[in-house]
Amino acid sequence: MPETKQQVRYQWIKPVLEGEISIRKLTKICPFSERTLKYWLARYKEKGIIGLLDLSTRPHHFPNQTPGWIRKRILDLREEKKVGGRKIHWFLAKERIKIGERTVNKILFDEGKTRKYRQKRTWIYKRKKITIPGQIVEIDIKYGVNFGFGKWWYQYTAIDVASRWRYLKGFENMGNKCSLEFLEDLMAKTKYLFKIKTIKTDNDPVFTNRITGYSKSADPLNPQASPL
Repeated sequence: MPETKQQVRYQWIKPVLEGEISIRKLTKICPFSERTLKYWLARYKEKGIIGLLDLSTRPHHFPNQTPGWIRKRILDLREEKKVGGRKIHWFLAKERIKIGERTVNKILFDEGKTRKYRQKRTWIYKRKKITIPGQIVEIDIKYGVNFGFGKWWYQYTAIDVASRWRYLKGFENMGNKCSLEFLEDLMAKTKYLFKIKTIKTDNDPVFTNRITGYSKSADPLNPQASPL
């Protein structure tokens, strides 16, 4: 069995070379066109089996290629002025050198003279999935209904990360006292469901004083932990 492309092509044109069949009759059983077979025959008669190899489609001449002296001037300006493609384009325009800004940037990129940005990291930290109920319970507050006269109804929400079980309760105010009351009610509700091991909150002052500090407390020189 043929192993390479030129061997496959030679097997198809071999009966024609030996005069066993015509090209027109061969096209009825061959998956290739008559024009392709004639091209292979001409290439084989000219160069032999090597002529059946695929030729490169790259052009031999580049009439629109940027002249070498312009490329050198672009690289010199890059080293001398330490500027990017747009400003190099401005300097070349002052020197009456007509070249597009995109062409300047492409030349700088091909020569490795563009800015190298930080590469995207391939390894991304993945958190361990929480599967045990009560391992982490998230607590947050959202505004609810405005009763008017400056009074709001605040909704406390607790969600278990593993089971997505949730508990909601409304308060007329929000503060450390309301947060502690909500936490006590939450622990009572989950007493027979699961044991709460960790409470996760944001940095709101009703939960923690880690961000606000102790400057607003009654005794700022004697820091104390948040009630929650």
